[in-house]
Amino acid sequence: MNLQENRDRMLELVAEWAQSGKSQKAFAQEQGIKVPTFQYWITKKRQQQSNMAKGNGAAVGFVELQTQLATG
Repeated sequence: MNLQENRDRMLELVAEWAQSGKSQKAFAQEQGIKVPTFQYWITKKRQQQSNMAKGNGAAVGFVELQTQLATG
C-alpha cells in the first residue's frame, strides 16, 4: 500500500468510526491500529474539514516548479 492509499484508508476508517458510536480506543483496537496513530488521523480529518469549511479546500502539498535561466 503506497502513502496515498494508506492516507485514504485511514481517513475512511475515521469516517466509519464517526458513524459507529464506538470509542476511539475500541474502534482502533478492532481495526488493529494503535490508538495514538488513530488519534493522529482523526486530527488530520478534522483539519481537512476545517480547511474545507473555510473555503480553503485546495490540497496542501508541494508542486514541482520548472525554472528557466534568464539569458542576456
